[in-house]
This record gives sequence, structure tokens and C-alpha cells, in this order.
Amino acid sequence: IDACETALQFDPEYRPAHMLLGMIQASLGKDQEAIGHFLTAARLDPAKEDAPLNLAVSYLKIYEYEKAVSTLKNLLKTSPDTPLGHYYLGKAYDRMRLFGEAASYYRKAVELKPDFEQALIDLGLALEGDGRYDEAADVYRNVLEQNPANQTVAQHLVQLYVQRQRLEDALALLKTFSLEGFAGLEIRRKIGLISLELERYDDAITEFSAILANNPEADTIRFYLGTAYAEKKDYDQAIRAFAAIPKSSTVYRDALGQMAFLYQEKGDPEQAITLLRQAISEQPDQPQLYLYLSGIYEAKQRFREALTVLTDVEKNFPDNATIQFRAAVLLDKLGDKKAGISRLKK
Repeated sequence: IDACETALQFDPEYRPAHMLLGMIQASLGKDQEAIGHFLTAARLDPAKEDAPLNLAVSYLKIYEYEKAVSTLKNLLKTSPDTPLGHYYLGKAYDRMRLFGEAASYYRKAVELKPDFEQALIDLGLALEGDGRYDEAADVYRNVLEQNPANQTVAQHLVQLYVQRQRLEDALALLKTFSLEGFAGLEIRRKIGLISLELERYDDAITEFSAILANNPEADTIRFYLGTAYAEKKDYDQAIRAFAAIPKSSTVYRDALGQMAFLYQEKGDPEQAITLLRQAISEQPDQPQLYLYLSGIYEAKQRFREALTVLTDVEKNFPDNATIQFRAAVLLDKLGDKKAGISRLKK
């Protein structure tokens, strides 16, 4: 900075010093000061692109979007084939949430420079912002054709496919990455979950089992494995998977609920009740366990016992609306509609 300022003392219109000083100030977050130097540099040599490009970027950083647009449009009048000019104009419209206009300029930047990966990515995002999801997916596929190792774009495309319920496309893309050696835990987890959603239970079991082979402490994955076995109607394997989840796990209570449900499906509700009562004795402060237990009794049409489970502990959970709601349902089934309505109001 000192050297640039000294140079400008000798020659106030020495353009290289203005450009360098502007870029240094911009890198330090002093964009207002940088703008003055870029304006001078642009005036000293209007034919060069570097000053207006840097000027527009500084305008964007301080939210002066209209000035950025004006600067870039003036640049494109004299230099219509500069990819960065179109790119930053797209960025300005993007910041203004004018996604259609942004997409047009990003696309032009890519036409001028086909390997401009960031412009392609931003084009895809702008198309999403404009609600043109299929076009966005095509753009992301283009990025991956140019750079197959870009897992960030691949993961985003998978997420887009899932959001649009294009599960087959999501699964195919994930499997491609798996075959190419990028099968990390997250990719395998997503393959398993999508396979589970598509009712391809054996494929889901294969993926979850592979993850657990290297990460046996991955309790959430073990829960998914149990779920896949349960959906496949292999209740014994499902129960074994759920039973292996430790009490310290965040999914332990859900696993207990699933085990109780499976015992009931196997025609052994008493085992389900025993399991839940044991769990309650170990963790009496968990309202979900009482709800599971009540649900088992309710499924067997033992409505009075189901209600008693809840009423015995409701004082311990005064703010639990679900307990009140389930109690109201049971009171209705027992013919006491007035008490049920009172619970619903509560």
C-alpha cells in the first residue's frame, strides 16, 4: 500500500498503482476505498476490462446492485465477448433475486467459456430459483460430465432429484459414484435410504450392512437396517438389529418402540409389554415409552389398561399434549365422550 501511494504521489494518474491499490483494499474489505481507485483506472483506460470487472465486484460486495449492473452493461457494450462480464452481471441479478435474468447471463458466460464450471453451477442454482428444476438438473449433469469428481454438485443433484421425487435418477447417480470409487458413508447411506423408499429392501440391507461393517457404532444406520428388515417382514432379524442399539443412543427409544410393534406383529404382545415396562423402569422420565406401551394395549382393545398407563403418569408430564390427546381417544372408545372432549380442550 505504501509503495502504491508513493508511486501516485509522483504520478497521480499512474494506472497500475490505482489497480493494485484497489485490489488490495478490496481484499481487505475496504471496498468503498477500492471503488475510487477502480473508477480512476477505468477512466484512464476505458478499453481495459480489469477495472470495470473489479469495480462491479466491489459494488456487489457493498450491495450496490444497480451500480454493478450499470457498470457491467457498459462494459459489455464495448467488450461483449468477455465471460466474466456476463458472469458478474448474472451474479448481480442473482443477488437481486431476478433469477430468470441471472440465468440468461450465466448461460451466455458458459457459451463463451464452456469449461466455466462456477458459471455452470450458478446457472443451475438460478434455474432452481426460477422454478426450472429439470433444466437445473441438466446443467448439473453437464458439470459432472466435465468434472466427475465434483461430489458437491453430485450431492446437490441427488438432493434435487429426491425433492422432485425422481428417486430412480437419484439412485442411478449415487450408484455411478459408488462404482467410480467415491462410495463414502454418506453416499452409501443415501443409496440405502432411497432403496428403502423404493421398497428394494435387499439392496437397502446390503448398503446399511456394509456401512456397519466399518462403522459398528453407527446406531442410526443400525436403526435403518432394522427398519429394512421389518419392511421385508423378517421380524427376527429386525428385532436383533434394534436390540443391538445401546441405551445411550438417540434412537434407542424409537428402537424400543419398533421392537414392541414387531413383537405384537409376531403375535406376542405380552413380550412387547414386558419389553416396554422394563424400559420404563430404566428410563421413567421418557413419555414416549408410556405412549408406546399404551398403544400396545390399545391395539389389543384393552382400552382401560391403555388409559391407565397414561393417567398414572400424566402428572409427571403436564405439558405433553400427545398424552392428553391419546387419553381423549381412549376415553371416547370407552364411551366417555364428555371426559374425552375435556381432554382435547386441555
